[in-house]
Amino acid sequence: MATMATGKVLLYTKVAPPKAPKRRSRAGCNFCKDKKKKCDEVRPFCTRCQERGQDCRYEPIKPRQKRKVGMTEDRHSSSDETQEIPDSCPEMPSSNPDAPARNAVPPAPSEPHAIGTCVQSDTPELGPANIRYSSEPSADPSLALIGTAATPSPSPSPILEFCFPSFGEFSPDFNERFLMDYFCNTLSHLIVLREDEGNPFQQLVLPLAYESQAIKCAIYALASAHLVGKGMDRRENSENSIRFHNEAIRNLAKLIELGHGVDRNELLATIMLIVYYEVLVQRRRSNLVEGHLKGAKAIMQNSPSRKNRTSNFLEQAFRFYDVIAALSSGTAPLSNDPICKNLEKSSLRRSQQHVSRVGGVDALLGLATSLWPVIQKLSGLLTLKNDLEASVAHGDVSGATVTQAKFDAECAAVEFLLEEWQPVMPTECPSYSDFEKLSSSAKGKMKGFQSIFNNALAYRHSALVYLYRTIYNAPRNHPVVQHHASVSLVHCKDTVLHEGPMGALLWPLFVASCEAVDPMDRQSARDTFQGITRRQGMANIDRAWEVVQEVWNRAGEVDASDAQMPNGIMAVGKKDLWRRVSEDMGVTIVFG
Repeated sequence: MATMATGKVLLYTKVAPPKAPKRRSRAGCNFCKDKKKKCDEVRPFCTRCQERGQDCRYEPIKPRQKRKVGMTEDRHSSSDETQEIPDSCPEMPSSNPDAPARNAVPPAPSEPHAIGTCVQSDTPELGPANIRYSSEPSADPSLALIGTAATPSPSPSPILEFCFPSFGEFSPDFNERFLMDYFCNTLSHLIVLREDEGNPFQQLVLPLAYESQAIKCAIYALASAHLVGKGMDRRENSENSIRFHNEAIRNLAKLIELGHGVDRNELLATIMLIVYYEVLVQRRRSNLVEGHLKGAKAIMQNSPSRKNRTSNFLEQAFRFYDVIAALSSGTAPLSNDPICKNLEKSSLRRSQQHVSRVGGVDALLGLATSLWPVIQKLSGLLTLKNDLEASVAHGDVSGATVTQAKFDAECAAVEFLLEEWQPVMPTECPSYSDFEKLSSSAKGKMKGFQSIFNNALAYRHSALVYLYRTIYNAPRNHPVVQHHASVSLVHCKDTVLHEGPMGALLWPLFVASCEAVDPMDRQSARDTFQGITRRQGMANIDRAWEVVQEVWNRAGEVDASDAQMPNGIMAVGKKDLWRRVSEDMGVTIVFG
């Protein structure tokens, strides 16, 4: 051992580990940078901005410049500097399986095909009145409309010098990229019921938006409107939603005017996104939703379609809103699905079509896919009932006899199918007996399936409430009405408690809540509305809750007047209380 001058012995030496270099975050928001504070970089709003009510904005991250040492002159003849490649690049959502492969060259436009014509006006807010959807078929049916959009992906830099910011392929504008991000990563998750095979809005609609200004503007409008409902920067987002909505309408009108080589899916996607927007923002009485749905129907009828996942999804969205709009307004649905034309025959046999297909969990309809034709038929019964009452009032005995027979047969068929139908959990869903043994992700998936299961049962029981209350004119205190209203509210509440998807729950929740009499049922309705409002943040949910509370306020007085009618039956032609309340409040609700 070596003895030092001090007399101490040097036992060992240890090299100190290098200090980790301090890296200053360059991805913080503008407010935190200005205040020189650490930003947690939570998007869309960091914690500091949320606490202070600041407008939280993020600028695109600029590539860091890094000088290379020891490089020869011939390898860097123009510069000794190169850009440092970021560690990771934002990934685009899943590509459309119907679109060409990544970075593929977009296909050439298809042959011309006439879709329709449109007329625009100079009014500040545009709607279906400014678009003329043609119902005339193409002059040459042999000319096919086959258009596909390229997968939304930039061509990579040959030397990987930089990476686009998120959704930079869609727009150079930061606000538009933010709205696209919000739609894909927040809003799209709230309007579907199943995503284990991918979110259809991300997989199917987003690729169409890559080259479609109409779809992009419709997405920006919808995202802005939802942000207004969430209370985020109300004034700016409200102005943006109107501006982008008008731009979407103008671009849609231009597409319809062109008619030649226009992608049918692009038209349908734009219309359906505008329908989502109208449902979200509409408050006063309007026929905007019905007008756009008629336009979608005309396009589907008169333009040829190449059947693929995108077209199937868009047509499913049309069928969903067609029925929901009919139930909301009390009108007949626009489409007549062939499966609904033979309900009377199908009611004579017990078959598997009464039961949800095993594993058939639809992104929009959940486990209620096989129930939907029955709901569609139910939505048309009120119009048939009104026709019957009109024939009786005008003394048309023969017409009334025919209509009465049809009405009775369809009501009996619908009631039978509603009583028989039961959803079935998918085969891949584990049983509750194994719940504690499951992993956390498997438990979450199972709870999601349970929410979808309860959602389907809520539709079944609320449909029976609607049948007895609106179609049969049964009083509120009728035992069948109260039984199904109470059971439906249990399933609505369980849908929320399982924390799974809650899309499309508003109609069964509203129908059952309006008829609730028992204090416990009303408390369940109150709790469920609060839960779905926190999760979904949709303005039409708030309006529906306002109507329900007013219905409860008036219910005692109205029930007393109905009790004076013979056998407690409501007067012929008398509207549901909730419809009268909505008219008095000047509110229109579409239960989408």
